[in-house]
Amino acid sequence: IILTLAVSMYVSAFADFEEEHQYHHGQTQQNNQARSPWANAVLSDLGSALSITAVRVRYRSTKDKNATPSPEPSCPPLINMLVNAMGVVRESAEVYFSQKLQQQHQQNDDAQTAVLQAHKHAIKRSIAACIKALPETALLPPGQEDGGHRIPSVDRACLRAASMELRSVGSNHEDVGTGMDMAWKVVLESEHGDVNLDRDASASRLLE
Repeated sequence: IILTLAVSMYVSAFADFEEEHQYHHGQTQQNNQARSPWANAVLSDLGSALSITAVRVRYRSTKDKNATPSPEPSCPPLINMLVNAMGVVRESAEVYFSQKLQQQHQQNDDAQTAVLQAHKHAIKRSIAACIKALPETALLPPGQEDGGHRIPSVDRACLRAASMELRSVGSNHEDVGTGMDMAWKVVLESEHGDVNLDRDASASRLLE
């Protein structure tokens, strides 16, 4: 499910870039209609779904509703899980486009550049959307966001555990601070294209 949602985010962001590219190159301006920002809403919903799924995978409900559940031993931290998922998507997309462009030798340089730009844009937007949605899912109580923050369909104890993870300094991000500091670092690095999207063994097993 995590990979399916990550792929959906990538495809949506990629399509949004193509639509924006065509719009600004006059292919759709002839209709004199403003471009619909549909991708913002789609990426927001997919990011929320991905965050909720990540919380469900990492934390399981316990019989004691007052107890804070511990993370699953083989499951990476929430931020790492989202980044690893996008790493799998990026790697797969780059392999696909490499093979596709090799088969289409007649394709001009402008088209290849556009594909590369769309790919980079899709990765950046997908990372930003899912990282933004995670704290909104785990930290915001209902009604704290414009339009009303929906109550996630996750056990409250699991949300409490996820909130503690994002607010705490963990062994995986001691050099940058709390989980939220790590999230901010990931977003900034993705903007410069140097975020580490390498997946570890535990993430690979989780996402199979």
